[in-house]
Amino acid sequence: MTITMTYKPIFFQCSV
Repeated sequence: MTITMTYKPIFFQCSV
């Protein structure tokens, strides 16, 4: 769950 929460923001920031 930690990886998912950390991966979500990282992917979102990369898209932005």
